[in-house]
Amino acid sequence: MVSEKMYELGTKKSTIRTIFEYGRKRALEVGEENIYDFSIGNPNVPAPDFVKQAIIDILNEMDPCAVHGYTVAPGNPEVREVLAKDINRPDFAILYYPVISFDNKMAHQGSKKNLLGKNIDNEKLIDYYSLNKQVDDKTPKTLLLLSYDDRVVPPMNSILYYIALNEHHIPASLHMFPNGGHGWGIRYDFAYYQEVKDLILKWLRYTQIID
Repeated sequence: MVSEKMYELGTKKSTIRTIFEYGRKRALEVGEENIYDFSIGNPNVPAPDFVKQAIIDILNEMDPCAVHGYTVAPGNPEVREVLAKDINRPDFAILYYPVISFDNKMAHQGSKKNLLGKNIDNEKLIDYYSLNKQVDDKTPKTLLLLSYDDRVVPPMNSILYYIALNEHHIPASLHMFPNGGHGWGIRYDFAYYQEVKDLILKWLRYTQIID
């Protein structure tokens, strides 16, 4: 007996077949000489030199058993790690008075202690968990919201993060309200409650996250 799911999958065209048929269709429409076919198993152009060199390097430098052997069922761990770093990255961030730096001058000590525990003075971990030092070209666009009079998480946390984002040309906005302290994100009586809602909506539209 064949399961209904497997039977259903067997009746559908593969994506590779669909691409191949589309290429054939376009060749008839615009001419074979105007079509570059890169579909798997059917290329009509030679591989670029850097691809040839990469294959040669793999054959010369990698373990032959790894090159010619089967990949483990879940996939190559190194490839999975590289893909996961990008797949798991958020498209944007909206941060309310965030804890950014673990530098003692501005760190929220409770957060630092809870995360680092007995390693609270480990400089490598302090740098690693200080997000202003981890910004790169793939860091998501960010909206920062905070108050000048926040005595729990110093405003310099957000300022340092904004500077780091700006240095890497990541779209970012910082809005510091004159009062409100810390934790107003869940308070309806915050003086700028409606302004915050409007700001977020405008920012989401300006950055083309929503229409």
